[in-house]
Amino acid sequence: MARVYYAHSGNEIDKSDWQLLSDHLQRVGSRAKENARYFDSGALAEIAGLLHDLGIPVIHKYFHTSFVEIFNHVNSAEQSYINTEFEFLGCHHQEIGYFLTDKWNLPNSLCDAVLNHHNPGDAKEDKELCAIVHLADYMTQKFRLANFYWDDGIKPDLSIMDILKFEDEKKLEEFISDFKDLFYEEVNSQKI
Repeated sequence: MARVYYAHSGNEIDKSDWQLLSDHLQRVGSRAKENARYFDSGALAEIAGLLHDLGIPVIHKYFHTSFVEIFNHVNSAEQSYINTEFEFLGCHHQEIGYFLTDKWNLPNSLCDAVLNHHNPGDAKEDKELCAIVHLADYMTQKFRLANFYWDDGIKPDLSIMDILKFEDEKKLEEFISDFKDLFYEEVNSQKI
């Protein structure tokens, strides 16, 4: 029997409102690819979007007891998953994903995007790629296409404004709003 992994949890006991990890990664990858086209960036954006949360299923599978503790703690203490991951594991899902992508000898810029998808200003290899993935991840949460509890409360890292050359926060919000309808159309076209 195939194991099912979730990116974001919901409130329903039957998990009917939980988002499958594969759906989340596909949406972020697709959005990153489209963002990359707008910024005339490289082809790695879709792959980086697909791999950005790679560390989450690793925590689930190989540190399952900690995964459950993290989930329960976040739901009871109203603390972010990232801070709770560090509290329980001593590292974040980004670092786990980086470790794996680096071990797989993937391009340094891709590894860096996985490591810094929550803080693109810290990227060492390709800040633009990290910013594109971060923006795509933020957009999937902002549009609330499913219950994105893992990223609940995520705010855009404002370093993306300089990296992606937005004049101000208003221009960033206009960019995001301009893609909202396209994003919903894309997601609806993927439904069976």
